[in-house]
Amino acid sequence: MTPSGVWPLTSPRFPRPAASWLGLPLPAAFAQASRGSFDGIRNSTIRNDSIAHPDLQPHLCSLNRYSLEVSLTIKTPCPICGLNVPFKSTSSGKTLNCGRCGEYHVSEELLVISIPLELRPYLSAAARQGSDNSAPILLNQSNLEDIAANHRSVTTSRKVDKVLHYIAAKCRQPGVLTGIDFDLDYPAANCRDGAELLAYVEYLIERGLLKKSTAGNLSNVTMYSPTIAGWQAIEPSLPIGGEPDRCFVAMWFADEMDDVYELGFRPAIVECGFKVYRIKEDPTNKGIADKVLSEIRRARFVVCDFTGERTSVYYEAGFAHGLGREVIGCCREGAVSNLTFDTRHLGHVVWKDAADLRQKLADSIRANIIPKR
Repeated sequence: MTPSGVWPLTSPRFPRPAASWLGLPLPAAFAQASRGSFDGIRNSTIRNDSIAHPDLQPHLCSLNRYSLEVSLTIKTPCPICGLNVPFKSTSSGKTLNCGRCGEYHVSEELLVISIPLELRPYLSAAARQGSDNSAPILLNQSNLEDIAANHRSVTTSRKVDKVLHYIAAKCRQPGVLTGIDFDLDYPAANCRDGAELLAYVEYLIERGLLKKSTAGNLSNVTMYSPTIAGWQAIEPSLPIGGEPDRCFVAMWFADEMDDVYELGFRPAIVECGFKVYRIKEDPTNKGIADKVLSEIRRARFVVCDFTGERTSVYYEAGFAHGLGREVIGCCREGAVSNLTFDTRHLGHVVWKDAADLRQKLADSIRANIIPKR
């Protein structure tokens, strides 16, 4: 094997035809690898640095001086759903990329125990939705019950809403069609299996909020898209209590706080089942002040971090209070004494670092927000 992990099919290391290695006739092996369907194959490329085996000539046509290379990757069973998935080792465990559960982190001790079957549907939903929101969750032996609890009581109405939002997010705009893999995509809407997901899709079609089509699809796979009525149904609304799954984060915009947001605030909020919004991630040509107030109105609750003593954060916290939104205050350890006298007595999530913040903030959301959801 070469240092890069690539095994050329035409190599002095393989004196016999490569079919004896792949267990297939060489043309068939080429076809399998080029489709990426061979288990354990990550990708395949054609390179012009050697002469291909004669059996490949009819399939390479004029590319008679090219050879096939196949890269292998190690896979492991997903501890949540059991699919064989690629992974990367980290200092504290592994990062897995599952077609069903998405990308998530898992601790080493969790790899050697069996996750209880009753928790798996909820953990799959938490992992997939965290991945879809670009905030992979961390699973360890001590937080399984808490993370699962956030996804146990999702109502049928919320699941239908999640299905429509999920398809709209994939389409991005009216007129665009997208496919659904019912065997892999059901955790995105807190469904227990593909049959439940299909039931919601059919319901949305009956209501005229979703349409399906096979037109122009050479693979004959059914494609889906929200109708105009469907797009109107998911337009941002401003209910009295805000959107039930949305959180606004008000904090100092200093560069030193970016990692705290990405490793602390965002994953804590997402693993509790909420979407997170911070104005810094949403460049706009409109007035920032108006955009901030609009987003606070949309939020179910607001997380305000007073590290850095930014007057804008105090203003946003007061505005949220005036709207009747729940506000969770946070502050870095060592900066609590700098809080204004009229807010210092209020409860705050006091954190040491991003990891500490992630755990404490998630605990606060579970205690103060989820029971009122």
